[in-house]
Amino acid sequence: MVFIYDFDGTLTPYALPNYEILAKCGYDGNSIMVEVKRIINEQNVDLYTAYCIAFREVFEKNEIVFNKDNLCLGVNDLKFNKGVLEYFNKLCYVNSGIKHYVVTSGFEDFIRETKVYKCLYGVLGTCFYTTEDGKYGDIKRLMRNDRKVEAIEEIRSENNVELSDIIYFGDGLTDIDAFRYVHENGGKSILVCSGAKDNEVYQSLNSLGIIDECFELDYSVDSLLYHYVNNLTKDYEGTYGKR
Repeated sequence: MVFIYDFDGTLTPYALPNYEILAKCGYDGNSIMVEVKRIINEQNVDLYTAYCIAFREVFEKNEIVFNKDNLCLGVNDLKFNKGVLEYFNKLCYVNSGIKHYVVTSGFEDFIRETKVYKCLYGVLGTCFYTTEDGKYGDIKRLMRNDRKVEAIEEIRSENNVELSDIIYFGDGLTDIDAFRYVHENGGKSILVCSGAKDNEVYQSLNSLGIIDECFELDYSVDSLLYHYVNNLTKDYEGTYGKR
């Protein structure tokens, strides 16, 4: 059994990636998206390519080296949704056949430095080629929404499991391709969002018939989400350990 999670908005309270380096350069989620939209119009590229270009431009304008150290500035202060760290610590049965992955359009290197990474078997996200001196070069992998399906298939193949053994967790419309792929192939698609089934996003996705379950953004041990997941894993209990 393999659990795959989106990151921003699913495990964190941030709809967009929360990078401290952007704040230090005077940007927030809204202002960086202004730059992203400008780049889309000027260069005729997709949203995710434009975000990477905008991010690099911020570094260049502020004469900051575009590398892992600067990208991951403040990563230890990243906030997670309620109960997330406890959830992973409780359910991370490394020798049990259950594995946890993150698939995200966010930057892979950043997530590898977060507190949840020790409980994950892997992360597939946007990443860059790195030069000999540690600077980021061209985009190596751009994790657009539609490419999440390719990532899920890569994880499935790597673990030699059926799609019916995949559980995918996401928080919104950017997960629609992943939700559909997992649900229509026998796995479980889990929407986590504020307001649960009263949320407009749930209403929209549920009308497509691709959501198996919907829960509040609460992973704590007394939450409905935790109990649901714990029941899924009870037949896989084994020696507890971390990655």
